[in-house]
Amino acid sequence: HGTQLPIELMIGEPGSGKSSMYMLRSRIISGRAALRNQPNDSRDWYASITAHDGLHITDNVKFINKELRQRISDEICRIITEPDPYVELRKLYTTSESLRIPVRSVFAFTAIQQPFTNADIIQRAAIFELNAVGGDHDNNWAENHLHIKGGREAWMAHHLIAIHRFLHLV
Repeated sequence: HGTQLPIELMIGEPGSGKSSMYMLRSRIISGRAALRNQPNDSRDWYASITAHDGLHITDNVKFINKELRQRISDEICRIITEPDPYVELRKLYTTSESLRIPVRSVFAFTAIQQPFTNADIIQRAAIFELNAVGGDHDNNWAENHLHIKGGREAWMAHHLIAIHRFLHLV
């Protein structure tokens, strides 16, 4: 609705709980854990971000292909700064007709090290850095906390109250 889309980067060692944290969040927000793999090319990425609303989580990002990293990085910068973000693609491979598809996702990425070098992304991102959890921890903590705290509905109510209090203070 006219605001810039946020981007989150969760950087941490293997076993630090990055994926589990986002699995819990996506279960709370959408009712299912929806982490996506790193795209093979920009078309895969466009299809993924335009097909889903809400939180778009790309897990374990490590761009080996520098051209793909730069292309996705540039597109993220464009999308998160647009007042009405969209992706424009050719409708059919054999024609020149274009489709303009809106993007309604908030982006989140998990990685062992910073996957992006573009200053526009880093300046606009909420970056969280985690350390590995010791060997004596609950591997199923996200699912357990969902149930211990009252399920998805209780977590949603907590989120809405926290957002309300934050906006009231601002």
